Amino acid sequence: WCLDGGRALIAVRTDIRRPADEGGALLAVQDDRFVIRGLPATDLAVLACDLQALVELQNLREHRPQLDPAAPGAAAVPLPLAPDLGRRYGQVSGDFNPVHTGSLLARLFGVRRPFLQGLGLRNAVVRELTALGLPLDRLQISFASPAYLGQTLRLVVLGTRFELVDEKGRVVACGAMSDVAAPRS
Repeated sequence: WCLDGGRALIAVRTDIRRPADEGGALLAVQDDRFVIRGLPATDLAVLACDLQALVELQNLREHRPQLDPAAPGAAAVPLPLAPDLGRRYGQVSGDFNPVHTGSLLARLFGVRRPFLQGLGLRNAVVRELTALGLPLDRLQISFASPAYLGQTLRLVVLGTRFELVDEKGRVVACGAMSDVAAPRS
């Protein structure tokens, strides 16, 4: 969808299934949305414009921390992002987008400094949630802002919800998890 200021919101849904010869059962659904900036007007003209998507994106960008790390039952875990983590994750994933690999390259692409790939950040969150012994049969995560390299984020978990907060107190990501085997009320 076209947004404002030369931006587009891209939505991708990936179904992960067992092979057809094993029944083809659905194992997971991955919904991703991300913003591309600096698109020419001619490219934006062919996209549908979605005011609701723009409102949702703006609300996500303005999301303020809601989980209190000092609340009873809360957990707060530091999540350091090494300055070279984007490059190292790129070696594993193949994602060597310049906005993830170096300061100069990131600036050339209009980004203040490099930030971690979305899947890299998602994997780091999953690692920490798993280490806390939390159920991850279902995981929903929304990214609100880039997770810049060279800082330590704080993962705050309370009940089935979590937030990832940067050093300036901004929400980088938030979400929820559940155990599909758990009884529903």
